[in-house]
Order: sequence, then structure tokens, then C-alpha cells
Amino acid sequence: MRLSIVIPAYNEEQRLPSTLSELEAFFVGRSAMSAKIAVDEVIVVDDGSRDGTSEVTRSWNGPLPVQGIRLEQNQGKGAAARAGMLAARGDCCLLYDADAATPPAEIINLAATMRQRQADVVIGSRVMGARENLVSMQWHRRLIGRIYKSICTALVPGIEDMACGAKLFTRAAAHDLFSRQKIDRFAFDVEVLSLAQRLGYSIVEMPVRWEAIPGSKVNLVWDSLNMLGGVLKLYGTHMLLRNLGGPARREAFGDLAVDQPAPLAGTHRRPRLAIYRPEEETDDTNADASPDVSIDRPSTRAA
Repeated sequence: MRLSIVIPAYNEEQRLPSTLSELEAFFVGRSAMSAKIAVDEVIVVDDGSRDGTSEVTRSWNGPLPVQGIRLEQNQGKGAAARAGMLAARGDCCLLYDADAATPPAEIINLAATMRQRQADVVIGSRVMGARENLVSMQWHRRLIGRIYKSICTALVPGIEDMACGAKLFTRAAAHDLFSRQKIDRFAFDVEVLSLAQRLGYSIVEMPVRWEAIPGSKVNLVWDSLNMLGGVLKLYGTHMLLRNLGGPARREAFGDLAVDQPAPLAGTHRRPRLAIYRPEEETDDTNADASPDVSIDRPSTRAA
């Protein structure tokens, strides 16, 4: 598997070097090679940073193939994610947070799950990870996450964590979904997953290890309001899809405007979702296509 890693970054001069070092140490080592994964490119999308984020990318001289895209003005994480994912050329495209809150070993787990389940999209879940004691998060972030999930559930039924910063897409799915994505700031991930469900892509949600990293650029008040605004726009789109007549719906929304648009939660037929169970093994007769991968989950992160 040839992998593209896309990292949206805004004022990440301090945290980005550590993240790139972690990725380099892991993917240049034996762990990734044994899983038959090679990193073709790490695309850092500088979302109009005012610090030296782009300089970190330009000056990187290690074996990790790092390249940069710069947005001259700050447009938002959704815009940065779109620019990076549409530029990605690997077989699979990983959307990854600049703080590496989900450690690199979990990327192998995502990729193995994609192969084993023949999925189009595999998303990390802190909600599932918390049930397995894999998540270290402050109480207020847990509370905000629960509120956000309750607000968004009707848009992406069956998905427990829409906002975890580790999402893996096949290249075809990534280019299709992110070419349709419109939200530039927060809530773009809900939009992408909602699009994936509506278009019939298979989605697997699985537990991941996650640890809050100091230095977050998220403003709890302003960005929460921004997320709410984005979610309300998505609800408006859903209502239009439900209520417009067939020809008008197809004219406005193209192939998203199915004749029987997916209703909101409560009457939605179950989407094509699966939950990854690490203890399940692949069939030995299919070992070359779906190798059994053992995931290293140390109790603490390396210093």
C-alpha cells in the first residue's frame, strides 16, 4: 500500500517538527515495512500561518518525503484538508492532525482494517478508544465531544466520533468526497462523512489510542460556534434534499439527490458501517491481500 499523509497545519511551528519526527521514526523503521505500507508523501498544508510552519516543511531533510502546500490566507481546516487530499497521489490518503494525538502505530491499524474489510473509509474513534482505556483527554473536551456528537448524530447516523484527526480514505473516495466538500472550517469532517454515507461508500469506525497534546489552536468559544454554524448548514442541505421535488433536487444537488433521499435519524436505514475488532483474524488463504498485523500500543508515548 502506497500512503499519502495529509496534515492541515495552522501556526504549528512548535509541534510540527515532533510530529514529522515521530512519523519518520516509525515509517522508516521495521513496523511499517512489515505491514507492507510505504509512505509516498507527507503533504503539510499551511493554512496561512503567521509563524514558521512553512519553513519547517521546506527545511525538512530527513528520509520522510515531506512536501508543502501553502494557502496564502487562513481559510480553515476544511479548506486545508481539501487542498491536501485533492493533491494526494497515494493508493490511500490519510487525514492526520498536526499534533500526532493519534500515534503513528495506529495508522498501521487503520490501513490493515481497510485491507481486511475492503472499506472505502476507515475512521479512528476516540469514543471507542475510551472504552478500552486508550484515550487521555481533559474532562471539558470529553463534554464538548459528547455535545457535538449529540448534535451531529442525525447527520451521520451510526458514527460515534466524527472529529478524530485520523481518517483513512482510498484515493478514489478521497478525491470524490473532498471535491464535493464545501465547508472550509470546522464541521467539514461531518460533511465528508455525511457525503460518504449518502454516496454509499463503506465506512469502518475503529478504536484508536489518542492523547491530548498541549498547544491546541482551537478556541473553545469561537470554534464551537463555528462548528455549530457549519452543522446547521448541513441540516439545511438535508432538509432541502428531503423536501425538494425530484427534478429540482437533481438539478440542485446532482447525483447526491437520490430519488429517496436518506431521512434524518430515527427513520434512517442502517448505513454501511462496521466496527473493527482487533482480536479478529484474517483468513490464512487471503494472507497476501490482507496480512494479519499486530499493533504496538505502548502504555505511554515515547519522550
